[in-house]
Amino acid sequence: MWALVGGLMVSYVSAMPMFTPLIGYMIVVGIARIFQRRIWQIPILAMFAAAVLGTFLIQMLEIVVLFIFGRSIPFQDSFTFVTLPSALLNLLLALPIYTVMADVAKWVYPREVEYE
Repeated sequence: MWALVGGLMVSYVSAMPMFTPLIGYMIVVGIARIFQRRIWQIPILAMFAAAVLGTFLIQMLEIVVLFIFGRSIPFQDSFTFVTLPSALLNLLLALPIYTVMADVAKWVYPREVEYE
């Protein structure tokens, strides 16, 4: 549900066609769920992997959609100036967000988190 809400919000504020963020976010949530099941003992590793893979996937999807609609940017420029900085920023912000969300989860659901 949150992927749908986030995709709608991003599609509202960006110039991308509405389906692009929605499809990208839904795919990333699916990948994150798979990582969560496979790497359940180290959830922070799954979060970092999902953040990096999700960033590349969404950015590449947007580059392809822009190319299809005739508004393409040279691939090397878009990868160098948009995708790589986005991946780095997502990695830098992932750790503080993970810490805050873990604290919020302990506060909201104290019994469920204690047993994990």
